Amino acid sequence: MTAGVGEGVAVAGTATAGRDGRWWHERFIVAFGGAVVVLATLIMAGSWTDGLRGSSFDELRQDLRNGAVQEWYVADQLERGTFDRMVAHQTGIVEAPGEPTPDAAGGVDMTVDTQQGGIIVWRAYGAQGWRVATSDVDLDSFGSSISRSGGSPEVAEFVKELREADVPMRPFSVGDGGPLTFPAMLAAAGIFAGLIFGAAPRLGTRWFWFWVMVNGPLMLGFIAYAVVELIGFGRPTDRPLDKRLSGIVGFVGAIALSVAFGIGANALRSWGVPLPL
Repeated sequence: MTAGVGEGVAVAGTATAGRDGRWWHERFIVAFGGAVVVLATLIMAGSWTDGLRGSSFDELRQDLRNGAVQEWYVADQLERGTFDRMVAHQTGIVEAPGEPTPDAAGGVDMTVDTQQGGIIVWRAYGAQGWRVATSDVDLDSFGSSISRSGGSPEVAEFVKELREADVPMRPFSVGDGGPLTFPAMLAAAGIFAGLIFGAAPRLGTRWFWFWVMVNGPLMLGFIAYAVVELIGFGRPTDRPLDKRLSGIVGFVGAIALSVAFGIGANALRSWGVPLPL
C-alpha cells in the first residue's frame, strides 16, 4: 500500500513538472514572438525617420540657397539593402586632382582626398530622413538599383558649394544598418531555426512561411509569422490545420504582395506622401 502511494505521488509530481515545463515553453515562445514584433516595428520606424527619399538637384539647390542642408555625402551605388530599404553606398575614398597644398616635407601635394560618384545624399533641416538625387534616373521606381561610379560636373559643383558653405560631410565609416542590425539577425536566425527544427506551423507549411518571410515586403512576413504562429497559434497543444497553406501559395503570394506594395507606394509618392524608397 505504501509503495503504491509513493508511486502515485511520483507520477503526479512528474506530470506537474511536465505541465510546468510546457507552460514555461509556451510563455517563452509568446515572449519571443512579441520581441520579434517590437523589433520589426522599431526597424520600420527607423526606416521612416532615417530612410532615403527620392529628390532632385533642383531641391538641393533650393536647400543650399536657404541654408537648410544639415549634412551630406556623395555615393556611387544605390541599392536595396538590409531590411528591404534603399541605401546609398560610398565604396571608398580615392585620390583626385585638387588645389596645390603644402605637404609635410615642405613640398607641394597636388592631390586631395575626395569622394567619387554621381549620387548625392543630404539631410535638410525640417525634412524627414535623407534625400537622394542623381541624374537621368527615376528614384521613385520600385526596386531600383543603380550605380554611378563616375562623378558628374553637376555633382562636383554641388560638392564645391557644400564645402565652401562649411556643411558637415557624413563620415565614410558610418554604416546604413543601424544598432538594430545585430539583434535583428539573431531574431531571424532564431525564427528560421524554429521553423526548421521546431514543431510544425499551424496555418501554413514551413515552405509557406519561408517564402513569405524572404519575399514579403519590408518586415511584414516576420511580423505575420510572429503574430500567427508564435503569439496566436504557436502552442505545442495546437494541432496544425488539416489543410495548410503551401509553399507555392507563399511564394506567389509574397511576390504579388511585394508588387502591390510597390505600386501603392509609388502612387502615394506621386500624391506627395514622403515615403522612403
